[in-house]
Amino acid sequence: MGIKKESITGDDLRQLRGHLGLDPFAFAKLLGVATSTVYRWESVGANPINMDPMQRQLVEALISKLGNTRAQARADLNKAIVEALIAGGAILGLFVLLKFLTNDGAGSSPR
Repeated sequence: MGIKKESITGDDLRQLRGHLGLDPFAFAKLLGVATSTVYRWESVGANPINMDPMQRQLVEALISKLGNTRAQARADLNKAIVEALIAGGAILGLFVLLKFLTNDGAGSSPR
């Protein structure tokens, strides 16, 4: 992870979801798609996937930032996302992700 690619593959998405520590349902909620879409995207493996430009931008930024983030910060991010999804749904979860992405310190806590 960490390299901006011409296309995002199903394997890239599965790896990103794993780094975030999210199940397909939570990941789908954050991206604003159905869980079946996440399963379909991941099932293509090394082939490129088609996604909305805004979703793609978010995924590319996450791939880049998470590649430089230490394990504890990723665990903290996972906890913050899950709590946000439970408390406020996808909008609050997305806010937590955006806050993480705009934070200058790559290893900083998402809160």
